[in-house]
Amino acid sequence: GYTAVAPDLIPTGEIIDVAGTAFDFRQPRRIGEARAAGAAAGTLPCAGFDNNFCVRGTGLREQLRLTSPDGLQLTVISDTPGIQIYDGSGLAETAVSGQGTPFEAFAGVAIEPQEYPDAPNQPTFPSTVLRPGGEYRRTTQWLLSQV
Repeated sequence: GYTAVAPDLIPTGEIIDVAGTAFDFRQPRRIGEARAAGAAAGTLPCAGFDNNFCVRGTGLREQLRLTSPDGLQLTVISDTPGIQIYDGSGLAETAVSGQGTPFEAFAGVAIEPQEYPDAPNQPTFPSTVLRPGGEYRRTTQWLLSQV
């Protein structure tokens, strides 16, 4: 599933099943193709993806695998309940790399294993409360390979 957001990208508290939607990445598919399908269906809250996906299971598990056309593969393994995917839809040529190169929209993808956004205000989301004296610990592994 994924956490639904209002037009201002603040979570509504609803978790939507990804089946049959632009958000369905359970089988490999290109992000751009999914974005085009979501735009055509009017289901993306912005020009692209900036969404938290709800990851099944608990403990350390594979959450995401990206493969580039040249075979470079990134596998993300984490114990977080969610993973935010941002496809760079809001990048404009005013954003500049450290080398001075302007970024264009969709120039990259950000992958953020995380707790569900706005969890303190959404009673149906997993709790993010950390009590005094408590401990917060998460593990994320980023694995790069050539396939």
